[in-house]
Amino acid sequence: MCKNMVIPIVSGILQACYYSENGAERRKEFYFTGELCLLYSSWLTQTQANYQIEALNTVKVIQIPLELLNLIQWQPALIGLLKQQLLYKEHKEGSVPYYCCPLF
Repeated sequence: MCKNMVIPIVSGILQACYYSENGAERRKEFYFTGELCLLYSSWLTQTQANYQIEALNTVKVIQIPLELLNLIQWQPALIGLLKQQLLYKEHKEGSVPYYCCPLF
């Protein structure tokens, strides 16, 4: 669902996860209503992601081609995405409470 797409979540919850060689699920992060979802590090490095995006419940999403983020009119969305990722990282480290930055 997510390859080469940025996905605004209209409703529902998605997770980024991967499965170990013995089949154990490892959850990387969650994406909630109002957030953008994409294989972020894969997009930045232009490499294959080692995790996938899965729906945890019924979701409603919009799929937008990633190449649009390179256009000047999409820069506010790109900055919002960077803020979202930074806040999530800080929360995981325990330094700030998690605050979802609605992006749309």
